[in-house]
Amino acid sequence: EVADKYRLFVMSKEQEYTAFLERKKRASIAAKRQIIQTRLHDEFPYPISHVFSSYQHELDFHRRFQLMLQLSEVAIKYAAIVGLAGYLYEKERDEHLTKFLSGGFRRPSLGDWSNLFTALLKSSAGFQRLLFPADVQEILKTDRDYLDDEGERANLYQLLSATVHLRNSTSGHGALRSLYEYKLLVEKEDSRLYSLLDRLKFLATSNSFLVLASQYDEFGEGDRYKIRIFKGLDISDSDLETLNRLSEGQRDTFVRYIYFQNTSNNTIVNLYPFLSYMFCSACVCEHFFFYNSLKDGNRVAYLSYDCGHTIDIDNAAHFRKRLEASGVVWA
Repeated sequence: EVADKYRLFVMSKEQEYTAFLERKKRASIAAKRQIIQTRLHDEFPYPISHVFSSYQHELDFHRRFQLMLQLSEVAIKYAAIVGLAGYLYEKERDEHLTKFLSGGFRRPSLGDWSNLFTALLKSSAGFQRLLFPADVQEILKTDRDYLDDEGERANLYQLLSATVHLRNSTSGHGALRSLYEYKLLVEKEDSRLYSLLDRLKFLATSNSFLVLASQYDEFGEGDRYKIRIFKGLDISDSDLETLNRLSEGQRDTFVRYIYFQNTSNNTIVNLYPFLSYMFCSACVCEHFFFYNSLKDGNRVAYLSYDCGHTIDIDNAAHFRKRLEASGVVWA
């Protein structure tokens, strides 16, 4: 009888301890989730933070899953465009990248964007200037799951590959699932999404802005600019003095240039023509538009993830001018 009581006592304490560990794990995950959510809302560039806000507040699991894929795609493309802008800023020349940009970049898939991002991470000095003081190896290395310390370990290549596979395997009419299946997918992939966004936190330490007006200052250390900063979900205006020559964009076509600024070393690169802030005639307002593909007749297609509309404009010459600085030739 005493042995049975002791056994029941031990079992009850074991259950209490297991419940305590589970509560502690849930609290740890909630705290980590809150940290990156705050960073996304307050510090990540607006195209990323805007999609994240929609993803976070969506109740329908089918739509929530689509927003999860969209968030991953926007984050990967934005990071790759920043890296490419740094590469072209330094006029670097890499045989592998030259071959890719001359061919596959005419209609890049998400896999192409991912490969471009990792290739630039490994080899581009210009990209590393924009990353500073972040360490490239910290971004690339194999690490534990961001939310769950006991989760599967992965490096950046594995995270990107899994993201691309998830998108490709769940796209199209034949890949439709029930709402319950989408719920399970969101719960399963949510941790991987946070792990990927944590690798991209270097984007949160910089500014993304466009130029509203410029003024030459003969007594200062450079021209003075009135800029509009897109940081987190807040859009604010500020002043900037820099030796970099900046432009508002193309007023006749309602195209604004988006700049990326590393505030640690004041390196500023122009993300146009790969990313711009353009007027959408269907929405009758401005949105961020990502480069989507090169079409016949010097037409370039752009896609906005805000509204889902596309724009075709004749600016292939601008692409050629930017790419030729690194020996890339578009026929």
